[in-house]
Amino acid sequence: MSLSNIERGARDRAKNSERIKASDNKRYADNPQARGAVSSRAKKKKPKLYAYLGQRQCAKQRGIEWLFDFATWVAWWGEDFALRGKKSNELVMARHGDIGPYHPDNVIKMPAGQNVSEARRKQYGS
Repeated sequence: MSLSNIERGARDRAKNSERIKASDNKRYADNPQARGAVSSRAKKKKPKLYAYLGQRQCAKQRGIEWLFDFATWVAWWGEDFALRGKKSNELVMARHGDIGPYHPDNVIKMPAGQNVSEARRKQYGS
């Protein structure tokens, strides 16, 4: 008895899924951070979206409440979006006194170097 096209397709998908899963497991065994990573091509197509998602994820990892939606975040950065970064002269989103959530009423744009200096001054009292 021969298989129908539907049965053949299901059989092939099952075979391929096991092969792909084994290949992925081998690849991620060497580099576990790559699992779920977004391609650089996708980031280039939608840089603002991936910057937003990255900043939101960092806030979550630090246990800081995030109260920006994407549209508000993009509007808040405005023309300064290209000036964002981690270098001392690039802009960051800094919370007033490093307390409270990331919310449009509780953040300002500030050079990263100045933000670090203020955080150290607050931490060490110098």
